[in-house]
Amino acid sequence: MKNFIRATRTTPFIFAALAAGVLITALAACAGRPVSSAPAPPIPWNKDAKKTMRSFGSDEELKSYFRKLAEARKKEMARARREANANPPSPPGLAQAASDTPAKAASGLASKDESITNTQHTGVDEGDIVKLHGDHLVVLRRGRLFTVAIGSGALKPISMADAFGPEIDPRYTWYDEMLVSEDTVAVIGYSYERGGT
Repeated sequence: MKNFIRATRTTPFIFAALAAGVLITALAACAGRPVSSAPAPPIPWNKDAKKTMRSFGSDEELKSYFRKLAEARKKEMARARREANANPPSPPGLAQAASDTPAKAASGLASKDESITNTQHTGVDEGDIVKLHGDHLVVLRRGRLFTVAIGSGALKPISMADAFGPEIDPRYTWYDEMLVSEDTVAVIGYSYERGGT
């Protein structure tokens, strides 16, 4: 009787071990077969391509090549620096606004409702980072407001102020648009730390 009880206790264990072995064998057999009928990816190189690169004959030849490359790069950088100093570019958009506004104001063509910013619906001025306010541009950049005079065909910096309040920590905050109404500027941003605008 004891042998019969022992046999009934070990039988489920033997069946479980056999089932696990069959399952592992089946999974191993499936791993070798492709899951889909998609064709194999193409070989990324062309075996018949002509050899156009040659190897360097020595360390000296490699060093010489790098020296020539560095000299050519220095010459190119110096040329670009000379050209940039000879005629520095004006900030994008500001030069056009500076040249157009005085001409329109002088000819009497400037309208009170003129907007240089994004207007998607007639009469509704959308939020933006550059606003025209009289003879001034108000620019929002990196959490600061800049005021620039655009009269006399030139740009003249007037003032700069933080776009956030004195008790507000500007870290992890993105100031992305502003609205201007008469003498009021409203800046809108998003704070990742506070989780809201």
